[in-house]
This record gives sequence, C-alpha cells and structure tokens, in this order.
Amino acid sequence: MTHTDNTEIARVITLLSEMCDLIGLKTFVGRKTRHGRKPGPSAWHYTAAYLQEYSPATKLEDVVQLFEGLGIANEIRACVWLTIHDELVP
Repeated sequence: MTHTDNTEIARVITLLSEMCDLIGLKTFVGRKTRHGRKPGPSAWHYTAAYLQEYSPATKLEDVVQLFEGLGIANEIRACVWLTIHDELVP
C-alpha cells in the first residue's frame, strides 16, 4: 500500500460508506475468507457477493476503483486497510 494523507483517506472512506456498509463488508469478507486465510477465487470475489446481497445498486467496479486508487489490490488487503482506519468509518 502506498502512503496516503489523512484527507484522502477520509474522502475515500466517505465515498465508500455512501456505497455500502463498510463494517458489514469487512465482517462478511472476514468471515468468508476465514480472516484472510482462505481467499476467494478472484481478488474481489466476496466483495462482489456482499454488494449483490446487501447493496445491489452499488457497482463492484466503483468500489474496486477506490481501493485500487490507494494501491489496495484485493479484498483482504482492503479489509485490513479498513481496520487500520476504522476510526474514520461513519
């Protein structure tokens, strides 16, 4: 992951939180991947499943683009990043 300033982190978290429940996403992916020990068949597999079930109006590509813009390449790293910055999650 690249170094990102707090303003950019807060901006991305705000955008993501408007798209879906970030705590729900983190919990869902953590449970499905056994807390990162068993990744899905693709980098964003369980994120896609979560969005389809709980936030069907949100496009996976939009969520992935925000994470990848921060240098985050998969849902496990995304969940770690969200945990690190959980104090900013509304």
